Amino acid sequence: MSALLTADWFHLDSYYRKFDLYNMVWSMDEGLGNMIVSGAQYGGPIAVVRDRKQFVRIVTTAKPVITIYNCVGNIISKILWNNGVLIHMGWSDGEQLLCIQESGDVLIYDMFGAYQKTFSLGQEVRDTKVCKAQLFSNPHGKGLAVITTTNRIFLLSNVSEPKIRTVPEIPRANEPISCWCVISSDPRVAPNIAVLVCRDKEVYRCQLGESRPILMRPDITNAFTLILTIVPSDNGRHVALFTDSGFLWLGSSDFKSKYCEIDTEYIKQPKELLWCGSQAVIAHWDDTMCIYGLNGTSVKYPYDGPFHLIQESDCVRVISEMTHELIQKVPVVVEKIFRINSTAPGSYLVEASKQFQLTIVNFKLAHSLYIKYCASHNREALRKVYVQEDDFHGQATTHVRDAIEQSNPGSVEASLISARECYRKGRNDLGVSICEEARKLCKQQSSLQETYGESFVGLSLHDTVKKLLEQGEIKLADKLRSEYRMPDKRYWWLRILVMADNYKWDDLEKFSKSKKSPCGYEPFVDACLKYGKNDEALKYLSKCRDDIKVKYYVKAEFYEEAAQVAFEQKDESALLFVQNKCPSCNLNSSL
Repeated sequence: MSALLTADWFHLDSYYRKFDLYNMVWSMDEGLGNMIVSGAQYGGPIAVVRDRKQFVRIVTTAKPVITIYNCVGNIISKILWNNGVLIHMGWSDGEQLLCIQESGDVLIYDMFGAYQKTFSLGQEVRDTKVCKAQLFSNPHGKGLAVITTTNRIFLLSNVSEPKIRTVPEIPRANEPISCWCVISSDPRVAPNIAVLVCRDKEVYRCQLGESRPILMRPDITNAFTLILTIVPSDNGRHVALFTDSGFLWLGSSDFKSKYCEIDTEYIKQPKELLWCGSQAVIAHWDDTMCIYGLNGTSVKYPYDGPFHLIQESDCVRVISEMTHELIQKVPVVVEKIFRINSTAPGSYLVEASKQFQLTIVNFKLAHSLYIKYCASHNREALRKVYVQEDDFHGQATTHVRDAIEQSNPGSVEASLISARECYRKGRNDLGVSICEEARKLCKQQSSLQETYGESFVGLSLHDTVKKLLEQGEIKLADKLRSEYRMPDKRYWWLRILVMADNYKWDDLEKFSKSKKSPCGYEPFVDACLKYGKNDEALKYLSKCRDDIKVKYYVKAEFYEEAAQVAFEQKDESALLFVQNKCPSCNLNSSL
């Protein structure tokens, strides 16, 4: 088994793996450290807004902006928050962004920032104000629960059909709640939705449909005074508790079974604590991520900067300023194939494939045919061959082809970054430069696409500049052509073409007089003649080059003027040319 294939594996009670999905290309003014990040499930969009709790107290009229990114950090849309205090935001199953206000109003936007609708959690919530909110998955859809300033809990099981319900109040309801969570289980196995509420050492289960809460009794061995965090697994069968003594308790959600109690060596509350599937818990402290198994084992990963965790049903995504990673339990079939000393049939097939790759290299013709086949039918296999052979140019070429075939800005940019790095490893400075310029252009095109709502990504520089000119964005087009060193001749030709296409003849004449044309004046004539504007063409004919001036007068059907120019140039062949082209005029009489 190749060590490379399992290099990102680690072992808790079973094998897990942590690997990169994308290199991030954020375009934000501030880092992630001061941000609230909410990611939609299944690799969906990521909403980011500045954390109001970390605002610097300065006098400002600036309003919060919610920015929605794709998985590589490209901006999809922005929402200027003109509403009340934002308590929580998250995503529905249909990738709609739900924004819960202090007033109990829930505003819904699509991923493109377009407002959809608002619903209210009722008058009592409006009067007492929301202080905490959570979105949760359950068999009915995406649910929402809130706690008001009076410690009343309101809940709805499906945001698509908001029907507000309350859960039983806990004793001494006026005393502070330290933490809480919503737990949803399979209705065929147990009661469906409940809220677990912690106050000091106490844990109450407030079951929907019941009249009284139930005091739960988790078996916590190590001394503590307060439960700081409580989180359920996605399937609702397990719970993790973090106490103020720094211990992490893992057990069943009915608190009848304790799996382990782990000394995390951290006293303060983790920034984020969530389950990775149903057999591991991930905690986030400052610049460190810790992963804990149900058997008490753990693995630590340090980070150079801020990062955020995004919950998936069977894994966790990690978003940092540089990378987008995935942590998951290694699928059983994969583990069977790649684990040490595996005897699974799939493992033998992998070994056979490797032997084939090593053997075929020794036969040049067979190797060439295999490369040719992969180039047409299996680019990923081709890339693997290039990796084995340290062929950085070949690797870069496959990534460039990926970029050409992509339409998603993030995917295009990621492929170009990969190509650039391959060229860099191969010490191909020209390739590095071309890929970097293409990446920059892609990023600018993505921004233009967002601004104008039209497709820009994938266009050549020529077509991008042309499209900007068609939009009337002369300054932006001029900046782009200057930045990418578009030749003056080509740029002038584009300006002429676009003005003619839009019948802006006065603008065309002004442009011709702005300075000496680097492409000559023949393109002005051609543009006018294209639309049958011979009179407009006449304005530029006298400025055409002497050696083709007669031909252009004839082309514009100004035969007498053509003959006059030919006569002045004392060019007999030109006179004969005019005579042959002129349908009916008598040149001798005119001369």
